[in-house]
Amino acid sequence: MFGANIKELVARKIHKNSSRNKNPFIVLNGALLDTNKYELELFGEEKENGSISYGALEKANKGTLLIDQVSEIPLDIQSKILRVLTDQKFKRVNGSNDVSVDVRLICSSSKDLKKEIEIGNFREDLFHRINVFEINIEPLNQRISDIPLLIKYFSKKISENYKIKELDIDENNNYILNHNWHGNVRELRNLIERIAILQPDTKEKISNIIKESLKNDNFDDQIAEKRMQTLRVGNPLDKNTDIGAINSKEQLNKIEGLVNEGVSDGGKIFQTECELPGNGFWFKPTLFTDVQPSYSIAREEIFGPVLTTLTFRTPQEAVEIANNTEYGLSAGVWTEKGSKILWTADRLQAGVVWANTFNKFDPSSPFGGYKESGFGREGGRQGLLSYLKAES
Repeated sequence: MFGANIKELVARKIHKNSSRNKNPFIVLNGALLDTNKYELELFGEEKENGSISYGALEKANKGTLLIDQVSEIPLDIQSKILRVLTDQKFKRVNGSNDVSVDVRLICSSSKDLKKEIEIGNFREDLFHRINVFEINIEPLNQRISDIPLLIKYFSKKISENYKIKELDIDENNNYILNHNWHGNVRELRNLIERIAILQPDTKEKISNIIKESLKNDNFDDQIAEKRMQTLRVGNPLDKNTDIGAINSKEQLNKIEGLVNEGVSDGGKIFQTECELPGNGFWFKPTLFTDVQPSYSIAREEIFGPVLTTLTFRTPQEAVEIANNTEYGLSAGVWTEKGSKILWTADRLQAGVVWANTFNKFDPSSPFGGYKESGFGREGGRQGLLSYLKAES
């Protein structure tokens, strides 16, 4: 399977060098699809008015379909994909006739599919059907020698796109070579594109942009070292306590299970060295970094002292990541720009959005969840409506 973020580049290269290169190349991301829309996205739909909504398989006919994060596809849909690979045909949703297709299927995952098979999350028969030829690529921070080549490639391509002089970027810049590159090749490309947009006219200005863009690399380490080690775990009635107890053994088991999944998925874990009380149910304050949006710890409500951090490059990407879950109780936006607060809050699928603060309540303001995080409101005018009856 392909390493995160470079997988699409590899798949496009395979498609470009194949006899199918004149036909479509379609990408379907299994981690970002609504769980109720997998069949619609893959197979399409025949609507009551006679119109047809084509799915990814038909769009990719005679070409290539990349299913990114295939490990996130539900088991029942996996069985249907297996049948398509076997029969080379399928039925659209609400359709009665078979649709034949000729598609090269490329699948990618940031998870170990063999481990997913062991825990029952992936079909073994589908794995053997798609695992005809396997490509493993290490993350960019383990392929430092590739960085100069990628800088040259992206500098040329992006300069041509923006119709500017080719960027003169120092390939041996210490910030570039020592960066963790959690976003892999895509993060490097975005850095070079940012330089192109700003159009610096000297190497010194280019270097300053690189430094400014990559300086937050140690942010998670600062959280771990400077804040988490100061957290106090203990009696929730003590005003000096930061983290209280877990309310039940069942909830503790759920937290432990999700944390173990986070480690198995590839997340980097940090836990404080604090001493836990002897009586009751407790869990150490935990921080996860190097997390992808498809990981369970990024999508499930943990309800425990676990902080999961994900990186983003644009406000649009931040909103997309934040909304990539069935839940939406609350959210917080931190920025110096009021316009960005309003833009982001308007697009977040959360019951409550705080700006430059968090968990602050006012009895005149309504509070409640969104999607699977509950319904109705408490507080404010909206919270009173369920207790009121209109007089005729």
